[in-house]
Amino acid sequence: LAINNIIMEAKEDVPQEETKAFGIKIDGKAVAQQTHDTLKKEVEELKGTLPTDSPCLGFVLVGEREDSKLYVKMKKKACEEIGIAIKGKDFPEDATEEDVAAFVQELVADPAVHGILVQLPLPKHMNEEKILHMIGKDKDVDGLHPGNVADLVMRGKEPKFVP
Repeated sequence: LAINNIIMEAKEDVPQEETKAFGIKIDGKAVAQQTHDTLKKEVEELKGTLPTDSPCLGFVLVGEREDSKLYVKMKKKACEEIGIAIKGKDFPEDATEEDVAAFVQELVADPAVHGILVQLPLPKHMNEEKILHMIGKDKDVDGLHPGNVADLVMRGKEPKFVP
């Protein structure tokens, strides 16, 4: 599900305008629709290959930041539109690091969850690095795990998720 490849392909498949000063003007709505349609098709194809009904994104949201709540809401909506299941939890700002960590471990251990998003920033009383490293390379959809960062920058390597 490499979004970068979709965008690069869009340069050929999406209506464009030549501009003298700035190169090519790409129709963003058309690219977004093409990306949506491609991802929906890929998710449908995955459904037959998984031991679960569909791919599933786990999420963790801690606190009441409006920007974070909106971002997670949009991710959930996008997942629903293309057929990705969602399993997550909203924690209050004063949640303990132990409670959040326990839920992250639950998501990590759940074979039905294929990727995990921990919405940052976490409250100041939590150790973001500790929480993020719990996820592991294979379920880290943000690409923040050191193994994914290394795979992203090393020639010949390909991370499981591209941020």
